[in-house]
Amino acid sequence: MQAAGSLAATSVGDEADLSNTTAGSTTTGLSAATLSTSLAGAGNSAQMRIVGLAPYPGNAWGDAYTIVRVQINESQVNASVNAI
Repeated sequence: MQAAGSLAATSVGDEADLSNTTAGSTTTGLSAATLSTSLAGAGNSAQMRIVGLAPYPGNAWGDAYTIVRVQINESQVNASVNAI
């Protein structure tokens, strides 16, 4: 997922919410949603957890729009968020 700005390697394991969720193209149907660079920080929860850097040519930590691998953190089936 592409971040809305620069992310450092230290962001691995941290969490962030989605941003620009209403942006996109009505012509192509492609979304322009991004990952916020405002990280949740220790003890807080956000929609996505950063798990690593996406292995694309020319993509590196600290790039203007870093592309990272994420996992959904706040979901209906995540026991840590929705205790029964």
